[in-house]
Amino acid sequence: MIDQVLDTIASRLNSFLQAKCGLPEDKPVMVSNIIDRDGNYAFGEKGSVVISLMQIQEERVNVNVPRPVGTQPTVSLNLVVMFSSFKYTEADYLTSLRNLSGVISYFQANPLMTPYNTPDLPMEIEKVNAEMLPQEAMNMSQIWGMNGGKQFPAVLYKFRMIIINEATQNFTAGPLSGISFE
Repeated sequence: MIDQVLDTIASRLNSFLQAKCGLPEDKPVMVSNIIDRDGNYAFGEKGSVVISLMQIQEERVNVNVPRPVGTQPTVSLNLVVMFSSFKYTEADYLTSLRNLSGVISYFQANPLMTPYNTPDLPMEIEKVNAEMLPQEAMNMSQIWGMNGGKQFPAVLYKFRMIIINEATQNFTAGPLSGISFE
């Protein structure tokens, strides 16, 4: 489900940035790690805006809500996602900043995604709220250092309340028919 949410965001953001910022079709918004296992940038020259999952947090608000016997509680997730805009030459730096401004503009105009206003979103997901996370310069430097990359223009967003509710039931045995002490 996380993959579907991030893929939907990438698709919608790609369309927005192509229309608003002139993002070329050959350098789309893409979901990717920053660094591959060999230490190279994982996206090569394929993407100008890269969406990377940084952290998954469980939202503990709905944990103690009463539920039918034999069912598991729903899992409400917050996804911390980094949007990075990459430059390929020094001349592309302003383009990177324009693309990043476009990302911020998109979520300012579309802070709430539901299956009704975002048809690509899976119907099982009730809503996704986009919230920009303010970061100190030192925190961003540490994030880039953990990912093994040089710092590029980036912004972090928290996508709140992605609910996973699988309909599977726990196995339940039939009623007791007696007790034996043998």
